[in-house]
Amino acid sequence: MRLNHKFTLAYSIISFFVLLIGIGINYVAVNRSAEQATIAVLKNLNTTIVRDIEKNGNYNAYRNNNFVKITVLDTVKKIPDERVENDYRWTNLLKSTLNIVQYTTVHKINNTHYEITTKAPIIKPKDQYITGLAMVFAWTFVFLITLVIVLSQIISIYILDPFQKTLLAISNFQISDNDDVVLEKSTTYEFNRLNSFIESTLKRSRRDYLSLKEFSENASHELQTPVAVMQAKIDLLLQTDLTEQQLHDVIKISEELVRLSSVQKSLTLLTKLDHFTITDNEINLSNYLKKSLGRFTDIIDLNDLELTTAIDDDVFVVIDDILIKILHNNIITNAIRHNIPNGTIKVTLNTDYLLVENTGNPPNIAPEKVFDRFQKGNSKKTSSGIGLSIVKKIIDLYGYSVAYYYKNGIHSFKIRFKKA
Repeated sequence: MRLNHKFTLAYSIISFFVLLIGIGINYVAVNRSAEQATIAVLKNLNTTIVRDIEKNGNYNAYRNNNFVKITVLDTVKKIPDERVENDYRWTNLLKSTLNIVQYTTVHKINNTHYEITTKAPIIKPKDQYITGLAMVFAWTFVFLITLVIVLSQIISIYILDPFQKTLLAISNFQISDNDDVVLEKSTTYEFNRLNSFIESTLKRSRRDYLSLKEFSENASHELQTPVAVMQAKIDLLLQTDLTEQQLHDVIKISEELVRLSSVQKSLTLLTKLDHFTITDNEINLSNYLKKSLGRFTDIIDLNDLELTTAIDDDVFVVIDDILIKILHNNIITNAIRHNIPNGTIKVTLNTDYLLVENTGNPPNIAPEKVFDRFQKGNSKKTSSGIGLSIVKKIIDLYGYSVAYYYKNGIHSFKIRFKKA
């Protein structure tokens, strides 16, 4: 959900409850105002009656008035005495509840105490009034929300424009580029702080990347020479007269050097893949597999394995020429290395996926860790433990997916070409 939409939603919810509370307050206030206004009228009427009695000496003019009751008191009460009473009555004529408000005061007029009670009805607002308030609430809310939605879209274009430009600059940022990211200044303090933080973070990231890249290149270059020298020395040793134990030790050293060289090359490749720029290059994977699998015939025969294929024609996949070679070599080599005597390898390809299956012993690591670096499914096998990590990295570069599972003595690696 967009930021302005979240603000709109939050404001709408707040407005809804504010208006709802406002309607309740209005309802109570109208009821109270009606009662207070009636009491004010009755108070004025009582004052008028007192003046008439003082002037005429009697209250004959009010004897037959249903809304006025005057009583001469035998006992003296506190002067002035005032009270308000409410009497709720249902009237069939009006089909409504009437609140009969009675206002009573006590006055001393010409040495005589009079209790004057006046009353007036108030019709309590019910269904129609509440319905009217609900309609006012509904139309006000609809108008307010419509206004908020329209204005939020217009205002957000202006207010969030610097933020959108910042997002665009970040999305276009390539750590391997030489140009620094310069973000536009904004009139909003928070956006300027964000831009300043992003600029410093990107500069630091590029600096760290260049340092890491330089270290990787230097380490790779520096390791090549001593490894090559040691391998040459070992080759010379193998040509001399050695005891059986010495020969065994030299061969082990040679194997470890080969593994060290493989690890060094693999780690260098993984570092480069982190910042590899992909293209829309498309290859005919069917033709490639049919040709490249022939390179493994000798080693497959040497390990007493059987290779079967089910490759559909003209399956085109977007992937780099060099990366498909690395991916294919690693996954087939893995199928050979982790196989069993007289085992099988099956390669299946169609427009949806590439599936490589091979017989083998159960893995000694969890399936979800197969693609982690330096994880080996069989500890007896000498491998760098990075080959499948490279496969996963290449697959992720193109947005494809790869899955591994083991069932009934079969290791399966399935690469789906649909975007994950």
